[in-house]
Amino acid sequence: MALLHIASILHVTFKNPVPLIRAEKEVVVLKSIHEVFHKFSTSDKGISQAEADSRLKHYGQNFIHEKKKTHIIWKFFGQVKNLFALLLLIATILAYLIGAYPLAVAIFWIIIINATVGFIQEYRAEKAVDALRRILPSYSKVLRAGKEARILSKEVVPGDVLILEEGDNIPADAYLFEAFEMSVNNATLTGESHPKKKSLEFSEEIPKTERHNMVLAGTSVMTGYGKAVVVATGMNTEFGKVAHMTLEIEDEPSPMQIEVAKAAKVDAIVSLGVAFVFFLIGLYMHLGIFETFLFGLGVFVALIPEGLQATISVALAMGVQRMAKKKAIIKRLSAVETLGSTTVICTDKTGTITKAEMTVKEVFIGNKDIHVGGVGYKPEGDFSIDGKKLHNDVFRKHYGLFLEAISFCNNSKVLHPSEPKHEWGIVGSPTEGALLVMAHKAGFDYRRELELNKRVYEIAFSHERKRMTSVHKMKDGERIAFVKGSPKEIINLCKKFWKDGREVELNHAQREALIRKNDEYADEGLRVIGIAYRRMHDGSKRAEDVESNLTFMGLVGIIDPPREDVAGAIKKAKEAGIRIIMITGDYERTAKSIAKKVGLVTTDRPTVLTGKDLHEMNDHDLSNVLKNDELVFARVSPEHKLRIVTLLKKQGEIVAVTGDGVNDAPALRKANIGVAMGISGTDVAKEAADMVLMDDNLATIINAIEEGRAVYDNIKKFTTYIFTSNWPELFPFIAFFIWKIPLALLVIQILCIDLATDVLPSLALGVERPEPDIMKRKPRDRRDHIIGLKVLTRSFFLGIFETVGSLGGCLLVWVMGGWVYGDVMLESNPVYRAGITVTLAAVICNQIANVFACKSERNSIFKIGFFRNKWILWAILGQLTIICALIYIPWIRDVFNMYPIGPIHWLIAFSFAPVLFFAEEGRKLVVRHLERKHVVVKV
Repeated sequence: MALLHIASILHVTFKNPVPLIRAEKEVVVLKSIHEVFHKFSTSDKGISQAEADSRLKHYGQNFIHEKKKTHIIWKFFGQVKNLFALLLLIATILAYLIGAYPLAVAIFWIIIINATVGFIQEYRAEKAVDALRRILPSYSKVLRAGKEARILSKEVVPGDVLILEEGDNIPADAYLFEAFEMSVNNATLTGESHPKKKSLEFSEEIPKTERHNMVLAGTSVMTGYGKAVVVATGMNTEFGKVAHMTLEIEDEPSPMQIEVAKAAKVDAIVSLGVAFVFFLIGLYMHLGIFETFLFGLGVFVALIPEGLQATISVALAMGVQRMAKKKAIIKRLSAVETLGSTTVICTDKTGTITKAEMTVKEVFIGNKDIHVGGVGYKPEGDFSIDGKKLHNDVFRKHYGLFLEAISFCNNSKVLHPSEPKHEWGIVGSPTEGALLVMAHKAGFDYRRELELNKRVYEIAFSHERKRMTSVHKMKDGERIAFVKGSPKEIINLCKKFWKDGREVELNHAQREALIRKNDEYADEGLRVIGIAYRRMHDGSKRAEDVESNLTFMGLVGIIDPPREDVAGAIKKAKEAGIRIIMITGDYERTAKSIAKKVGLVTTDRPTVLTGKDLHEMNDHDLSNVLKNDELVFARVSPEHKLRIVTLLKKQGEIVAVTGDGVNDAPALRKANIGVAMGISGTDVAKEAADMVLMDDNLATIINAIEEGRAVYDNIKKFTTYIFTSNWPELFPFIAFFIWKIPLALLVIQILCIDLATDVLPSLALGVERPEPDIMKRKPRDRRDHIIGLKVLTRSFFLGIFETVGSLGGCLLVWVMGGWVYGDVMLESNPVYRAGITVTLAAVICNQIANVFACKSERNSIFKIGFFRNKWILWAILGQLTIICALIYIPWIRDVFNMYPIGPIHWLIAFSFAPVLFFAEEGRKLVVRHLERKHVVVKV
């Protein structure tokens, strides 16, 4: 489809907004082109250049506006608006006020690092999408004072006369006053895959997209040529109205953003509350104000996961990179997790489920079924009857007249690799293109034959007649009318039947056989075309005369093949509890057939609704319909699609919507996750979407959802991992206040754990592969939070072992050094320093065991595998390198008040790591056992 450059038609390089100047509103129904000329003070010669300049100032340039983009500086500061960053800022101020300047500087740099990481990832994602929509200026041909001129499309104004030819993009809404065999692709506005035939017939009482004499901005000329007078430009076009609807839709926070905000709120309340309690206890115990603030601050810092925000950003960014390798470009980091939460996918048909390549698969001629091989527009494929190959030259010899019929009654053409696209393709109707490709497969040179058998005239296709006729003067002088269209309509017009090169009477039995064959093809999901002809013995050009007493030639079964991997992807989505709803502009029978073929619907009578049905439904009734598992919408408008998405979201669904045209943009913006097509999509659609598919494939969306689920699972894994170390960080302060035990861990050491040793394993968990059953689960419960009861309970369970191992190890070292309960130790005391060093080392050793424990929530590590994620091994090496640097490099050791401990100390530090590991394996075993007995498990 010729959609990639539609945005460039209107110079949609997306400038900053300018005041919207609306054209004069139509107050009368126009009945002729002369009234149009009069209304816009123009003629079939166009307007003068001076008048065009004047109108350009009045109406403004012909392009689509978008919301003003946020300045890069404010985007950076936007990264520190979250509550986690504000909590750290509070900690920075408190540290500064009590004179702990090194600590204040350290925490402040945490804020900067977190913001920088998030900003870089968002900026990279945005730039990747900007690269997708880089376009060259678009030009249009107009008549200015009777002279043809080539101007920038953004300079087209109302009153201009457009010169439109095959393949041209249409830059503005305009009325035709000349048209020859002209058809237009309206897919970007209506979603229809079939071109619309254009004529000079005025039809003001119907929607503009249906008017025969009107062409609209954002569409393209498929066949023929014409001239049209512009009546609307820019935001005043139908294209612009849809874009305006898109701009009015506000961005909503993603589930991940909501989750992080909730997590920060919970953590803030707990951290501040506990810190305040410790502050009060300190005052009650008559500690100095400095010590009281310091300990309160230590508790506060211990309970805040300083590295969580940066780790989440990096984990999402890694998800973006992995999705990009799978041909899905993510614009917003939070969209990665949103995909994983998806419960409903609203998808188009053409190009997403199907290949958007019409292909002839079956031909029925002379009571013979002929199978046609090959897929797409490349003219390669064999003919066969009952599995036996029919050589191309034999087919061409016996069915030459049939090949002439399907090639001559046709306004499309096949693109050869030597032509501009450098690949096989078609220009014009995909259906007609499929017929030409089939003729090409038989070795029929339709271009040369068409030169020898000139077309005399054409009777264009109409929905009333459901057929098209092309009359040709053959090279032998005979005139033949070739007819194609709806099989049943054509069969009713036929008196004879073409069989073995002869014309025989078409009796009742043969008619019934042809209708049965038509139904058989239709049931297989084929679009069936009837082919007939008539030898002309009179000069009448009336359709009722030319299209009578026909000789029926055959049936052609055409399919837009479903993508090979779509059926499997749909099955995978259903197993994952995701509903898929088809929303298309195509006919309901076509939509239903394809939906059934790919497994989207499995019942014989699925719910199929048209735009007309939706128009007659109120929101309550439609909401009830939307609860159906198997649902197909056909012939829908942009407003209908937006309405469907809105109601689904009101029902609490997380909705992903696919789209490629301008008509899809409002729904893409409204959806939780808008998915634009990278190949066939317009720039307006890509701008509105959160994700762009580089292969336009539904299967890619399902793969992206799997990746999104994995990202969410991994975030929970490293959140559990991070929170586990918070417990051994907190308990030394509790022990100090309650039991007067010397502080076993310093605040600066807590920051070292949270921002140095814990970060690398967290990032490694962030790239953990999806667990085998990830797409066998239902979408996650929206009440299941990142920092919820499950995570807190599990982290506390693991944290108890870390606390006992670290605090117990510290006490053991002190006792071995001669400490007695009640003694006061100075920070300079080597025994004290050795003890707090063991505390830090024990936390890190236990976290090494913990990273393996957190690789899965329920599955045993012995099943998942210790070494399938190599990044965890590198992270552990990094942890050990950091702790050794802290302990054994003198100048670093002095900063963190460490002590060069020996082998016995390391043995003490490591002693509880195996206990933690096997305790967690035992917990998982119990959980799996209870699940097999269908007991709901909370941890």
